[in-house]
Order: sequence, then C-alpha cells, then structure tokens
Amino acid sequence: MKIYIYGKIVHVNKNYVILENNGIGEIIYVPNVERFKKDEFIKMFIYEYSSEYFKTTYGFSNFRELIVFEDLLSVQGIGPKTAINILAIGWKNIMSYISTANIEKLSEIPYLSTKTARQLVFEFQVKYEGFLQKWEKNTQNTEENTQINEFSFNKTDTPIVSENVKNLEKSLKVLGFKQKQIKFAIDKINPVEDLEKSVEEAIKIISQASHDAII
Repeated sequence: MKIYIYGKIVHVNKNYVILENNGIGEIIYVPNVERFKKDEFIKMFIYEYSSEYFKTTYGFSNFRELIVFEDLLSVQGIGPKTAINILAIGWKNIMSYISTANIEKLSEIPYLSTKTARQLVFEFQVKYEGFLQKWEKNTQNTEENTQINEFSFNKTDTPIVSENVKNLEKSLKVLGFKQKQIKFAIDKINPVEDLEKSVEEAIKIISQASHDAII
C-alpha cells in the first residue's frame, strides 16, 4: 500500500498532473492543480481508488488533505470526484466550516447539497474542532513544542501525549495497517501533536520492519 511518493512533475493538465517516479509516469488527479509546477520535485500523498472498471489515483500536497478526502468519501453521496472538487476550497476552510456548523458556507460549495452538508457537520464537527485547536496551537508554539519533543518520556505520562497516541493509532487504522504493526510503530516513537509527522515516522518504521520481516 502506497501512502506517498516522491517524483518529478512532467506535465500539468487542468485537473491532474503526471508525476514521474523511477522512470514511470502516473496520472494523479489533484485539487487546485495550479499549485503544482512542471519540473518540480515533490512529495505527494496519494489515494488509489479502485472500482470494477478502473483505478484512479488522487494526490495531495499534505497529509491533512488526504485525511479530509478520506472523511468526505465516508459520507453517503460523496464520491472521489466530488471530494476532490470540495477540497478545492482548502482543507482548513472545510474543517472550519464543519467545526462551526456553517451550513450556509458548506452549501455554497459546488456539488455539495444542504443535506450532505448537514451530514458532514453531524459526522465530523467534534473531530475537526479538536483538530483545528491542536493545529493552531502547534503552529503558534512550534519552537516550544520542538524543545518539549526532544525529551524522552513514557507515552502515557501526560493526557496530551496519550491523546497524540490515540490520534496516531486512529490514523494508521484508517490507512489500513494492522494492530500489530501500529503497536510496533508506536512503541518506537514519541507521537507529537503534528499528526502528519507522526504518521510519516510510523510508516517508515513499519515499512522497514516489514522489509526486515520483523512484523
């Protein structure tokens, strides 16, 4: 299972890019394609959507976009094309509208009905409210958090650390990893409030362990 790939953008179309990786070019549909430039080397998070007749790859510039995309797909009536169009307004705006139950703003998004907007608020309001609070705190206190994370401590010493572990565990489950793999990774790292960094580190540990036949 691929979570992200590194590569060079060799072509930019109106709604997708072609990313070359190890001599192979792959069409990847992305939100806000204008963000991506030809000949740029990037790390892209991906989601491979398969049906009976075709497979399509969707790409994201960061892990937060990927999580929102997967959340959108879990709601009845939202498919991958609709989800990628919704993401065009930005992951933070989506989370903000949902966390504040702003049905009016959500309903203004193309292809998103009022009924579906209400369902999104019902499903994810609490989750996104907590996520944004932590993200903003982490952004404002980057230097302080960096110093704290340099210390070694037990992962259940504080409520904050315990919450970071829970968030990391949930994210790895969503990505399809087994409980044994998740536990192995969490035992090796100190999960931080920057969920994206924690997930990347965990994936590297799991991948290396699988390669070495440890788990």
